[in-house]
Order: sequence, then structure tokens, then C-alpha cells
Amino acid sequence: MSEITYEGAADYLIERLDKDKNGMLSVEELLVLLPTEQMKEKILKIFENYDVNRDGQIDKEELINIMKASRRLDEVSKEAKVE
Repeated sequence: MSEITYEGAADYLIERLDKDKNGMLSVEELLVLLPTEQMKEKILKIFENYDVNRDGQIDKEELINIMKASRRLDEVSKEAKVE
């Protein structure tokens, strides 16, 4: 996925999920997608790891970093299955 595609995906997610229109996503805004307790724990872990400025929000740059990391993990997982 190219940088432009990551940017477009981040813009799309923020546009759709950012209820307070501050240009960032909060835990609460992300939980709308994944409301189960297990997913809540995963989202909190994501915030812990990727909210680098610790403002309680995931901004566009942080969201792009999450998508890139997720893609890398997916590729590693696929490679491991092939071997």
C-alpha cells in the first residue's frame, strides 16, 4: 500500500468516525466500530502504543502508522504460513 493510499484510508476513517470533528479519533469513537470487551482491550493497547504524544487521540499520522504496522504484521503472518 502506498503512502497516498494510507493517507486516503486515514482521511476516510477520520471523516467517518470523528464525531466531534476535531480531526482525530478517540477511544470512544473507535469503540463504535468494535464495541466488545475484547476489542476494547485491543483498542486501549493500540492507544498505548501509537498515541505517541499521549493526548488521548489518534491523529492522522498515528493512524497511518497503525495501518502500516498492521500491514507488516499481516505480511509476516502470511510468510510464516507459507514456510
